[in-house]
Amino acid sequence: MIKTDNKPHWWTTLFDAVERRREIDNMPADERDRLAGEIGVRAADLDAIVSNGEGVTELMRAMMRAKGVDADVLATSFPGVLRSIEVSCSLCSAHGRCAHELAAGTAAQHADQFCPNAATLNEFAK
Repeated sequence: MIKTDNKPHWWTTLFDAVERRREIDNMPADERDRLAGEIGVRAADLDAIVSNGEGVTELMRAMMRAKGVDADVLATSFPGVLRSIEVSCSLCSAHGRCAHELAAGTAAQHADQFCPNAATLNEFAK
């Protein structure tokens, strides 16, 4: 195993993603199916979710803040909704636009144009 101590954050993030991917790839099919079922996704979607990893989680949380949604409240009161948002965000193809809009401070206004979670986030906005 390669040590990630004293490496730049991007390297550690990439290394972690590769390790997660390798773990899923080496998993027996029945275990992959079980894991997918536990988190409420199709086994075919599991690869995309694992590959997108932590960066998507950061985007999702930033979008939730931009829309005025408290992730901790969702996790406590509506864990199924939060899981659905996480899965949808992981499978989304607009990560680049999302990051751009968040950086520009326009994500809340433009999310309806590209974010598959926009309607749900609007419902849970403060």
